[in-house]
Amino acid sequence: MSNKLTIGSNMLWESSRMMLPEHKAILKEHEQKRTHINPKTYDEQLLEEMSNTIEQLYSTKTLATFTYYEDHTRYQLEGTVDDIDKTAKQVVVKEENTRYFINFLDFISIDV
Repeated sequence: MSNKLTIGSNMLWESSRMMLPEHKAILKEHEQKRTHINPKTYDEQLLEEMSNTIEQLYSTKTLATFTYYEDHTRYQLEGTVDDIDKTAKQVVVKEENTRYFINFLDFISIDV
């Protein structure tokens, strides 16, 4: 029979299996920092290329996969470009019956 002092036994700490709310908050904060995505920086050529791709998708109503980030989280959706708002610098992407308003600079990639 093993006791708390047996090598390889975890019985020494068996009675202290609890997490304080402070520990949970620190673990949650650590997980958010670990999955945090920094905004992508673009050069003029890449912005022009993305703009041309979006305008082409808008005119042909072609289905595409959009990868973007919002609130430091990466999202991916498949839909068509429903509208382009150049004054607000937003693109309206329609996925089935839902419309998403995405800032132009939040796009990571657009795959046709």
